[in-house]
Formats: sequence, C-alpha cells, structure tokens
Amino acid sequence: MPTTTFKIFAGLSLLLLPFALTAQARPRQADSLLYLLKKQPENTRRVDLFNELAEAYGQFSMDTVGVLAEQARELAVKLKYKKGEADALLNFSNFRRVKGDYTAALKACLEGVSIYESLGKSSRLGEAYLTVAQIYKNISGHNRTEEYIQIGLNYSKMAYNMYQSVGDSSGLVHSLSMAGILYRDNAMRSKELRHYYDSAFAVFKNAIVLIEKYGKGTDGTGKVYNNISQVYTEYFKDYKTALNYVEKAVAFNIANDNLQSLSYNYGNMAKNYERLGDFKRSLEYGYKTVGVAMQLGKPERLQNAYSQMHSTYKAMGQADSAYHYYILKDNLNDSLTDLARTAQVMELQTRFETQKKEGDIVRLKSERRDQQRRMFFMAIALLLLLCLVAALGFLYRRVRIQRGQIAAQSVRLEVMMKELHHRVKNNLQIVSSLLSLQTHKLKDESAIGVLRESQLRVQAMSLIHQRLYKKDELTAINMKEYISDLANSLIAAYGYSPGELELDIEVEKEMMDIDRALPLGLILNEMITNSLKYAFADTRIPRLSIHLREENGEVITRVEDNGIGIDPAKWNKASSSFGKQLITALCRQLRARQDVQGGEGTIFTITIPGKAA
Repeated sequence: MPTTTFKIFAGLSLLLLPFALTAQARPRQADSLLYLLKKQPENTRRVDLFNELAEAYGQFSMDTVGVLAEQARELAVKLKYKKGEADALLNFSNFRRVKGDYTAALKACLEGVSIYESLGKSSRLGEAYLTVAQIYKNISGHNRTEEYIQIGLNYSKMAYNMYQSVGDSSGLVHSLSMAGILYRDNAMRSKELRHYYDSAFAVFKNAIVLIEKYGKGTDGTGKVYNNISQVYTEYFKDYKTALNYVEKAVAFNIANDNLQSLSYNYGNMAKNYERLGDFKRSLEYGYKTVGVAMQLGKPERLQNAYSQMHSTYKAMGQADSAYHYYILKDNLNDSLTDLARTAQVMELQTRFETQKKEGDIVRLKSERRDQQRRMFFMAIALLLLLCLVAALGFLYRRVRIQRGQIAAQSVRLEVMMKELHHRVKNNLQIVSSLLSLQTHKLKDESAIGVLRESQLRVQAMSLIHQRLYKKDELTAINMKEYISDLANSLIAAYGYSPGELELDIEVEKEMMDIDRALPLGLILNEMITNSLKYAFADTRIPRLSIHLREENGEVITRVEDNGIGIDPAKWNKASSSFGKQLITALCRQLRARQDVQGGEGTIFTITIPGKAA
C-alpha cells in the first residue's frame, strides 16, 4: 500500500474505532421477539422471551445480552421459575466470559448446572457443560495452561455423554467441536504434543459425518469447517486444502448472518494467502476481518485482526505499515509489559525511526551538528523515561500476576471441592444402580429385600453429597430440604402414591455440619423405612411426622407414625436385625440417646448432646 494512502486509512481507522466498537447490529428475529415481549404480562413466557432475545443478540451485542439476562433472572426468581433462572444464568455466564470476567462467568454457569441437574433438563445441562468447557478454554488463554485445557476436555466429554444418552445429535456435534478446539490448544503447547492435532482432526471429521448423516447440528457447520482448515494450516501445512474448507465456512456463515464466525473465517483466509505468498488476497481478507470485528464491537476479535495485518505487512517487508498495525493491536492489549511483545515493538519502532532519520539527514545536511546534539539529549531523556516505565511496568506486572494467581487458585479450590462432592454423589449413584441391577438376578425375596434396603441407605448418603455440591456452603447442609428429599424418595420407593400418605416435616434447626448430618441421615432412613414397611398394614390414612429442633444445646429428632405400634420391651432386647444394629452403632458414634414409645403408633426419639458437635 502506498505510504500516503496508508496514512489516510490509518487516520480514519483511529477516528472511527470508538464508533465501530459501540455500534450494534440488530438480529433479524429480534423485532418479532420485542413485539411479543411488549404485550406479554409478568409470567414464565415473559422470562423465556427475555432469554430468547439474549440468545439472539449473542452474535451482535454482548452488552445487550447482559442486560436481558439480568432482567430474565430477576423475573424468574420473583416467579420461582427455576428453568428460566438457569437459562438466564447461562446467558449471563456467556456475557461475563466475553467480557473476560471468567470468575463471574464460571460461578453463574455452575449455578445453572446445579438447577438443570435438579430439574433433570438433560439437553440444557449438556449446553451448560459446554459453556463451562469454553470458560476453561478462555482461562487457559494464550499460555494454554494444561490443567485448564484438561478440565475443559472433561466437561466437553460430559456434555457428549449427556447428549448421547438422550439421542441429541445436534448436541453431539457441538460437543465434538468443543473437544477438537481443546485438543488443538493442547497440540499448540509444544512440538512434543503435536500428535493432539490428529485427535482434533478426528473429532472434527466425526462432527461433519454426524451433520451429514442426521441433518442436525447444522448451526455448527461453519465452525467445524473453519476448525478443520486450521488443522490443515498449522499441522499439515496444506494451505490450499485449508482455503477450500474455510471457503465452505464463509459461504455457510454469510448465508446464516453469523458475523462472529466470519471474523474467524476471514482471518483464516488472510493467514493462508499469506503462507501461499499471495499478499494482495491476504490484505483483502485482512481488511474484511478488521471491518467485521469493528461491526461486532469485540476488542479481542479486532486485536486478532490487527495481528494478522501486522503479520502480512511484515512478510511484505513494509515496516511502517507493520509497525502501525502492531501498535493498534498493542493498544487493545491489557498486558502492556509482556517482554517478548515489547521487544518486537521496539524492533519495529527502531526500524521505522531509522528510516525516518535517514531521510532527515539527507534533507538537513547543513544542520547536522545541531541535529546530532539535539538527538543526543533526546536519547538520554528517552532512555531515562524508558527505564522509569520499565521499572513501573515490572512492578505492575508482578502485582497483577500475584493477584491473578490468587484469584485462579480460589476459583480452582472451590470448583475442586464441588467436583469432589459431585463425584462422590455420582459414585454412590453407581453403587445404588449396581445394587438395583443385582436384584434382577435374584429370585429369593428376602435377598432382594436386603439389597433394596442397602440401595436406599446408599441413596441416603448420596443425597448429602448432592446437597453439598449444589450450594456455596461446602461443610454443612440444609436439613429441612434433605429430610424432605429423603422422606419423599422413601415413600415413593415403598409404593405410596402422592397424597396417599400424610407427611408432616417440621425442622427448627435447618443447617447441620456434615459430621452429624450423615449418621443422622442414615438413622432417619432406617426409622422411616421401618414405619413404611411395618406400621401401616391396617391403617386407613397413614401419617408420618418428622420433627427436628435444638433445645438447651441438644439436637432432638423425633419420628412418629400412627401405625400398629411397637412393643418398647421387644425393641430394647438384643436383636440380629441389621437396621437396629445400625441405629445403635450410629447413636453410639453421635453419643446420642434413643427412646422408643409404643401404643397407638410409634414415637422414636434421638437426642444428640451439644458436646458431640
């Protein structure tokens, strides 16, 4: 590009940049959704419309997504509409992720995961898993941290398994695409890991096969083609084949109005034409990348576009243009003290200033001595200034790195604790499932009954860990919610229909530490099971009451039924019953007293002394 034309374009780019970054395009379906929203009263459909609008604006205006997600969540909480709340959390998570606030993004997404799991929303849960994977991909950043890449891969595999269980081929396509992107990041970490490109290529190809076979997941076609082209560029060095794939991606994304994906596609084409030595076409698509990035108003995409323009001009040997685009890219970069980048900027700046000074020397021979003197003092001042900036930059970099490490460690510890309870819950569910499967192989009703009771005990422990990983509090659980879940699951397991049995639960001490909650939960499991199995054979309207309170430092738990009653003397005799032995052992562990009253029904009381806490 001629120098005069270049300077004019550069000036216009700098003047228009703020306006380009704030300009927002409106998605096609937004008008109809907005029309429906204006006429919709405050109900769950209004929440859904807010969330649909947020998703529609995802490719155009992330600030709008953030506002809509907040409105959707506020109304969903007011209406107690859990699915709408989870959808809003997912949209808010994507908004914070694009803005670079990965801690807030991860927190919101994990809250959404917890709600979807409680509701059994498999497809939405798969989408939430993929969002978590994308967040960890972003957290790994340009450093491509192995640990975060691996966590991202685990979540993409969880999403794949979830979609596979419900036969969602569209979700499978998106899961494979996410896994391939993370495999590619792994491959780029070092030469020794380049074999991961083979893994990435395999899953991308598999995604294309699924799209062609089932006709589902077509919205991800452009992304998959673009990813395949990157493997051909970086791994196979087959730039012509890479261009063939990225051209397919461009055609798809233009037809579907997908500007964000086009920003990747045009950048890819510019890179491949540069590798082929076709600098004219490389610059053509480089300018398209800049234009689309400005239209999107996403600084990270604009930064990548400037980086590609810098690379092409550098390959052409045009130092002034290369330096210009490097400065534009650097101005959008938060980390101004990166040493490798600073060295490159100084190299380009020195080359540019050298050319300028040589021209000045030719034109100003008569003033040579004065010019040299002035340059000497300017150089000293510049050196002092650079030393000061470097010192301040070094201190700022150290503080920022330390803060980042602390924040990342805090997030990691919280996620690891939740993941630990999640895995314990999953493992207990597996044990429960194995016990259930084993009952199908037995014919002895007594043995089947023993296995089913063991399965219910495992489920009682599983509910504890499920409560822990779904809440911010990791060492205590809400006993009111836990007892309600436990009682209702046992009532259903013993064949009672909804409303067939009166259940009264009164809990005054809601929060309890896990060391007491787990054995108390097992005791409650045995007591409730005993009533459901033996108490109500001749009872017209069965009633079961569970009360938990704290009095004078003691925790008192009472289970009462209106059944046939129990003989306290018989209960207090030594028995080979496993349930009774388990209750006695757990009471001993808690240093608790147990009391049984018979008559018209049975009252079983457990008193845990305060010193046992």
